Amino acid sequence: LKKQLDDLKNAHPEIESFVEEMEIFRLGHGMVSPVRGFVTSREMQDARKPIDNKIFFAHTDLSGISVFEEGFYQGINAVNKMLG
Repeated sequence: LKKQLDDLKNAHPEIESFVEEMEIFRLGHGMVSPVRGFVTSREMQDARKPIDNKIFFAHTDLSGISVFEEGFYQGINAVNKMLG
């Protein structure tokens, strides 16, 4: 854990004086792994469409990039579609 604590010191030089305990867990997460043509495919175009203008989709798989900013954008995009 020394290496992880040393890494944190770059942003928080006095962190050692505040840490009483530290646990590290390796957790994976699933995300889309696009192949050529996936992002512009007919299936992706269909996945972006709302259902009966009542159910709107907002997730990072709609763009093929799983990052917070993309999720935030997709949420705003869905709201704008709902509002017309």
